[in-house]
Amino acid sequence: MTQPEGGGSVGTGAAADFSVAARFGAEHLIDYHGQALTKIRFKMNEPSANYQVTVWTAEPGGDPVIVDTSEWISGTEMEVMTYYAVELSEGIQIDWEVELWIGYRVVTPTGSPAGTDVGPAYPYYGDLIYWGGAWLAMSEAFGIDLNWAIEGYVDAAGGGRILSSMPVIDLSNIPNKVTT
Repeated sequence: MTQPEGGGSVGTGAAADFSVAARFGAEHLIDYHGQALTKIRFKMNEPSANYQVTVWTAEPGGDPVIVDTSEWISGTEMEVMTYYAVELSEGIQIDWEVELWIGYRVVTPTGSPAGTDVGPAYPYYGDLIYWGGAWLAMSEAFGIDLNWAIEGYVDAAGGGRILSSMPVIDLSNIPNKVTT
């Protein structure tokens, strides 16, 4: 994996097939319990790539299982490094006791197709990548200190809210974590 100067997107610079995800656990989802995830937004950086939005669920600490996917979307249909929204075919009800993973699969002939934020990484939550047959934290596996630019839109009575790949979370009780 390579990281272009200044961040912004990640890829191999060559042909690749991988998935990226943001993971949300009970501590992130409790305020969204019973509401419906209806849309995923992400940034891409390679028009020649194809993208498939994916939603997974997992038991806490378990392996994710796909619960929904979009049709394949050509990168030529999107604007580079601008959030692109995909409506889910059916809303996915959020259960705060089950992890929710949102992201996409990308198949690319070249480049750095996966859009990122400016970091720092939130390992095993904002920077998950399915690479080489396993889910990895991009920051630990490749030393790339960024999160994926992925957001989920949650519908609730009276309006909606955003789940972001970099949620604001109090990490003060977790050893070896820096809080701001």
